[in-house]
This record gives sequence, C-alpha cells and structure tokens, in this order.
Amino acid sequence: MADVQRALHRRAARHAAAALLAVAGLGCGVVYGVGCGSSRDAPLPPEDTYTAVTVQYAHDGQITPLAGARVTSSFFDSTPVAPLLGRRFADEDFANAERPVAVVSHAFWQDELGGEPGTIGRSIDLDGRGVIVVGVMPQGFEVPPGARVWVPDTSDR
Repeated sequence: MADVQRALHRRAARHAAAALLAVAGLGCGVVYGVGCGSSRDAPLPPEDTYTAVTVQYAHDGQITPLAGARVTSSFFDSTPVAPLLGRRFADEDFANAERPVAVVSHAFWQDELGGEPGTIGRSIDLDGRGVIVVGVMPQGFEVPPGARVWVPDTSDR
C-alpha cells in the first residue's frame, strides 16, 4: 500500500509541476506582448497617423460595416505592439494601391475568420475590393477605439 501511495504522490507532483510551468508560460506571454493585457497598456499611435473610417465587409452574401482606420507608414512604428500573426505594413504596401492589404484585429480574426492561423495571405472583400490580410493584431489593440481593420493610406501616392 505504501508503494502505491508513493507512486500516486510522484505522479501528482509531476502534474503539479507541469501545471505550474504552463501557468508561468502563459504569464510570460502576457508580459511580453502575446497576451491581451499588454496591448492595452502600450503607447498609442499619435492621432495624426490615422484616420478613422468605416469599411464595408462583404461575406456570405451580406455586407457588414466595420470600424477601421486608414493609417500612415508611421502608425505601427509608433507602438511596440507587434502583430500576433503576420506583419505590419511594409513600405511597398503604401506605394502600391493596386495590391491592397489589411491588418485585422484579434476580434475580427476570431469572429469573422474563425481564428485560423492560415488567415495570413487570405483575401477578404473590403469596400468591394479583394484585400490581402497581412497581419493580425493581438487582443486589445484597437486604435482608434473599436477598430477591426487597418489599411494603408495610399491617398497621397
């Protein structure tokens, strides 16, 4: 009987250690920008780096208005928050209006794109145009408030 109890204690200790490591790993993710709290506490991009817009998202035969922003090339550079998936905008994204791209919010990625990791490179219909998703921002990053999609401001090009 004592051998069985020792074996059960060893097994419980192993599982407790694994649980502790998992919780610690999640905590590190929150501190280093993967979790939801960090993007809310990060410095916000200056207001002169974006214009709030409403875009029309077409999907499944429906059109849904989405809050978003048309952003300058310095918008994402002004915050330390990195995309959860993919990338921020590159210089060529601002120079080539014929190849439209977007970065989407975590909420949009979850609600509309099913949280699929293969979202990067996928085309979505915004304002009647096929737009390639190049990045997904972490949960809580919503500049301006409520933004679900960001597109490069190519109006002066």
